[in-house]
Amino acid sequence: MKIFLYLIGIGFAFVFSVSVNAKASSGEIMTMCKSTVKESIDDVARIRTSRFKEKASGTMITFRVSSSNNQTKKVTCKYANGVATLVDPIQFASKIQ
Repeated sequence: MKIFLYLIGIGFAFVFSVSVNAKASSGEIMTMCKSTVKESIDDVARIRTSRFKEKASGTMITFRVSSSNNQTKKVTCKYANGVATLVDPIQFASKIQ
């Protein structure tokens, strides 16, 4: 009986250690970056993913952000260590057609 309880304790420890070290999925990273873009830029009408790249230093996602007055910006979000931050946005001169 003691061995059985001991094995159950080891099993619970393993389950909780795996969930603590679990990596965020690409969907979660995308959601965090999109919400960061929406909070940082006013008048966002549409966000489209342009590029998604995973590196050892973190995940870089480039978005094309459109406003309601047909202005377009290219914005890069970096996700590392559970934090999503924006890199300097690049302005586009052309309008969406």
